[in-house]
Amino acid sequence: MKSVNIVGLKTILCLLFFTISIGYSFSQLNNSVISDKFRPDSIDAGNWGLATHSFNYLRNTEYFNQIESGQTLFGSQLIPSLWLQANKSTRLRCGISINHSFGSHKIDNISPIISLSHTSNSGTFIFGTINGALSHQIIEPLFNVNNAIENRIEQGAQFFIDNDNFFLDTWINWQNYLPWKGDEHERFTAGFNILPKIKIDDNDLYLSFPVQLLFYHKGGQLNSDTTKQFSSVNGGAGLQVSWEFFPGNFINWDYYSLLSNNEIGNDKIGLGQYSNLSYDSQSFTLMFSWFRGNKFQSLDGTYIYQSQSRNDPALFLPQRELLFLRLMYNRALDEELHLSARLEPFYDFQSEKAEFSFSLYIVYRFGTAAGILGRED
Repeated sequence: MKSVNIVGLKTILCLLFFTISIGYSFSQLNNSVISDKFRPDSIDAGNWGLATHSFNYLRNTEYFNQIESGQTLFGSQLIPSLWLQANKSTRLRCGISINHSFGSHKIDNISPIISLSHTSNSGTFIFGTINGALSHQIIEPLFNVNNAIENRIEQGAQFFIDNDNFFLDTWINWQNYLPWKGDEHERFTAGFNILPKIKIDDNDLYLSFPVQLLFYHKGGQLNSDTTKQFSSVNGGAGLQVSWEFFPGNFINWDYYSLLSNNEIGNDKIGLGQYSNLSYDSQSFTLMFSWFRGNKFQSLDGTYIYQSQSRNDPALFLPQRELLFLRLMYNRALDEELHLSARLEPFYDFQSEKAEFSFSLYIVYRFGTAAGILGRED
């Protein structure tokens, strides 16, 4: 027996969301605390040094739906590295990434960190270990938020620009190497995210026009088995509005039209709509997020938004509609230590059920110049 009329509830929630969003508003949760931004710093010219990045996580999804079952990710990552910077614009970095899930009593994986980065007036180029995962600032329906934990290290090439007026990130992440006549397929992801920012007037009102694209490929000429080769293109474009109505306080709104195009799956073409409305201060975020999908399936998107079930790939739910309430608290405990806590309940209009997730991230970053580089004559 239903205690609430679903049609009436849906109408009320949608009217509430869009009535609020008539104001000015943003894109997604601020993930800067749990993102990587490695690049040369001019003050380190002529030096070598050490850097340590400790990423500690607890992400729990209390999900009991057909698309994604709940899971707890609880563990710690450690990324120590050595860097060398002969001049103000070029840095060589070498280290390892260690990931340990609590309760496993063993190291999940160890990955090498090797990168060469160069910064100029036009932007930063990285070859090797790139700034991956949530650093790309791709929206959740297209890109899995769990990548910060499960697939943090990306290897390939990247060029990015990040300043007050413009954001650009273009990269290739080579995910699987194909040896000569190997049994596996090579896999890579290429991505593009551009966000020009336009100030409208002196009232601290900003407009942005984001475009995000992801291209996935699995194949290769060395493997004779072509039955499992495929390519996929997913993307989104839209509008963002941001208003700083008081110093350090923002009202943000965004809207994206989404497209998925897959060579595999139940339907090749999928469509989606995604919108966020938030109030953001220096430490607190209150956000409403709305998603509607029609046969939408991004291969690397956050599972809960997809039409194809993670639990049972044979299960396909063409229509999806979700409404999220997100609460986030960020705090700098000291200069190197930062905390991010999140509570994210949501309502599924198809199943008529409410579920939630919560996350806690504690990040420690420390780096220091350890010595002066000698030069060869």
